Amino acid sequence: MSDSSVVALKRILYDLGIVVSSDNMEVELVVYNLTDLPLALKNGAVDAVALHDPVASSAESEYGFKKIFDLTEDGKFANEYCCAVFVTTSVAAEHPEAAGAYTRALMNSAS
Repeated sequence: MSDSSVVALKRILYDLGIVVSSDNMEVELVVYNLTDLPLALKNGAVDAVALHDPVASSAESEYGFKKIFDLTEDGKFANEYCCAVFVTTSVAAEHPEAAGAYTRALMNSAS
């Protein structure tokens, strides 16, 4: 429920006046594994799914799903970062120079 696609979905629903708070959900959100979501939609277990690439574009092509919202095309999100990146503690401990270089490169590209 904290995946970036779900967070974006909740923001759009809120903008449309649809309550998405835990106190009063007007939409039922159901948890599936990311790769199972296209099949859940295809089989009618859910009415819509929140996906990100590459699963979203693959599902759109394979099943002919209709895209109703895309972060990369919506003006509301034009000046925002879409995703999160991280370095695991084991990578940071085992390869501190590489982890530092990776982090600095991301910080430089974001400024």
